[in-house]
Amino acid sequence: MKKNSLLLVIMILLGCTSAKHKNNNYIQTAFIDFVNNYEIKITRDDKINDDKKFSMKVPNNFKKVVNRSGNFFFHQIEYSNNEKIISIYMPFNKYGLDFQILDCDYDEFIGKMKTLGIDYIIDDVKIRTNRRFSLTLKDGNFFVIYININKKNVEKFNYSINSLSFR
Repeated sequence: MKKNSLLLVIMILLGCTSAKHKNNNYIQTAFIDFVNNYEIKITRDDKINDDKKFSMKVPNNFKKVVNRSGNFFFHQIEYSNNEKIISIYMPFNKYGLDFQILDCDYDEFIGKMKTLGIDYIIDDVKIRTNRRFSLTLKDGNFFVIYININKKNVEKFNYSINSLSFR
């Protein structure tokens, strides 16, 4: 009897260790490091600005990355089902104190974008108003947003946003 009880306890402990290992393995395989090495510069009033160097762990199943610049630097990581992570660096503007709004609905998201006067940036992005959104401001002029996220994927996209680091 004691032998069976001891064996049962050992099996439970091994099972817990195994589950923890699988969770760490999930994080290691489900995400990759997205490193921004965009070398384009933008000029305004004879002032030259480089894009901000950053890295972020993003879900590894993205379809493509779109980079563009004009008055700001724009990087869009596209996933299936129209899910997107977008970074926007606006070196010529400051938008106040850093903030983060995660897992919000469309009305809250677009309301904050309009309040900041940056809703025009996503004019050409197809929006699914029944999905989840996020808006984060870092260093006063660097935005990271996610758009059209399926509710079941919110946790992993939150992880991506929170993994942002500047180099």
